Amino acid sequence: MSASITLPSGVSLCHLPTRFPLQHGGELVGAAVAYERQGPADAPLVVVLGGISAGRHVSAHPAAPEPGFWDEVVGPGAAIDPQQVQVLAFDWLGGTGCSTAPAVGETFPFVAASDQARALWHLLDALGIRRVEALVGSSYGGMVALHAAALQPARVQKLAVLAACHRSHPQASAWRKVQRDVWQNPFAVGKAEVAFQFVHHAIREHGMQVAGKTCLDLGCGAVNPLLRLFPLLMLGAEQVLGFELEPLRHPQKAIQYLADLVAAAMVDPTRVFGEHPIDRQQVLASLADFDLAKVARGDQSGIPAARAKVVQRSIVATGLEAD
Repeated sequence: MSASITLPSGVSLCHLPTRFPLQHGGELVGAAVAYERQGPADAPLVVVLGGISAGRHVSAHPAAPEPGFWDEVVGPGAAIDPQQVQVLAFDWLGGTGCSTAPAVGETFPFVAASDQARALWHLLDALGIRRVEALVGSSYGGMVALHAAALQPARVQKLAVLAACHRSHPQASAWRKVQRDVWQNPFAVGKAEVAFQFVHHAIREHGMQVAGKTCLDLGCGAVNPLLRLFPLLMLGAEQVLGFELEPLRHPQKAIQYLADLVAAAMVDPTRVFGEHPIDRQQVLASLADFDLAKVARGDQSGIPAARAKVVQRSIVATGLEAD
């Protein structure tokens, strides 16, 4: 685990019990949870839990004025108004924030959603909060919210869960493996083969239709969304749409990554596709309407919106229907 933590402005730290056992075995020793709290101290408290790549910084507030991952939902006059309620959020254990996480190259035990929920209740106990007005969780945060409510139902007034279930479907777990690989090196060309393996499995085992279709990727990732959209294009999708609630973190690099994939595929297709039967001619045919020179410069206009697009909003807001 990381030996030292430098806390940004507006962030506080709560130490967990010295030995914090985990649901699936192992334990965290000397772990801590980083959190942000905003709003009137005497107001009812709302816990907001975002997706797997979200964390403590839900929205801009005086102690941390930079944009958060959910400014559209949490803010003055918004659905969750920090002028009317307290808002609490924390960084996931084992994640990329300031809570306890593995150091570079260090192994780390598996932290389940139920473990995150137990850590949340420890935090609330440490803050002297006996009852929460609402638990609001989206995606992975929704899973944690469900576990938290099940652990302490009498302490939760309301529960709002968005796009989540109590446990992951095997298909979602497979995508999480891809995401973990991306976090280690977001723009490594070799990661594309993992995404191809997953898509081919979905086609073979679950009958997923790709060729000639419009394919949607819900939660395509804020770091490198094209990692998962590119295989769909190569497998014949007419259009690929990625939906992500968080702002893209490296939009220019994500576009240039597509050019890196194309260059690698033209030199050695197996480096990108592994044993999947995609040759150089198929790559060029699939991207015939792309301006690869612009793509190589990180220019978004090189990617025709009619073929590939990343949208920063929920799919619900588009009016599209997905199977």
